[in-house]
Amino acid sequence: MMKTVVLFIFCFCFMIPAFAKVELWEPHFQAHPLLAKRIQEWIASLQNQDQSSIILENFKQVGSIVYPHLKDALEKGDEKLQKKIIELLAQLKIKESIGLLCGILQKESVDPRVRESAAIALGEFSSIEISEVLIKFAFHRDNRIFPAASYALCKKPTRQNIPYFILLLKHWDDNIRSKAHTALARITGQSSIPSDYVSWQRWWTNYQDIFEDTNK
Repeated sequence: MMKTVVLFIFCFCFMIPAFAKVELWEPHFQAHPLLAKRIQEWIASLQNQDQSSIILENFKQVGSIVYPHLKDALEKGDEKLQKKIIELLAQLKIKESIGLLCGILQKESVDPRVRESAAIALGEFSSIEISEVLIKFAFHRDNRIFPAASYALCKKPTRQNIPYFILLLKHWDDNIRSKAHTALARITGQSSIPSDYVSWQRWWTNYQDIFEDTNK
């Protein structure tokens, strides 16, 4: 009996640090006050270019638990800090931030430079919902926003984006049309189709079902 009690105490002592670590790091827990304070210090240091790589590694170690702090700082910060935080969200690939980034891109009252950063950041994620937002702003009138949204879309040459790449062939920008055509040729293997919207739309109308069936 005594051996059992001693063994239980011994195991429990080793489990305490593990529980403490879970409480400190897991995304669904709030950060410990000491960790929260450190996170705020890291955010305040984001403007220091020399420390950016160190800060990124710190945030990677902590994980998604930093998101509420970054979101709060993003909403309160100036344009420079907002761009830094958006870049950080993309590097960390925090999925919880997708809705926030889409909202920033869609809000006309936000600084175009911040919206540009949001579009670029969305290129690090992949979903049909993101593609729908990006294709809309790929034809935006602002010279910062439309290239950022277009290139972010082209960064993910996936089968689900074929219709959006075909739409980009109607773009007024030569570089964007070229990137869209390159993406289409890469995905479909159809390198002989000219880089114009009509030709690709005709191909997609005729072969969409066959192409999707053979690539499931």
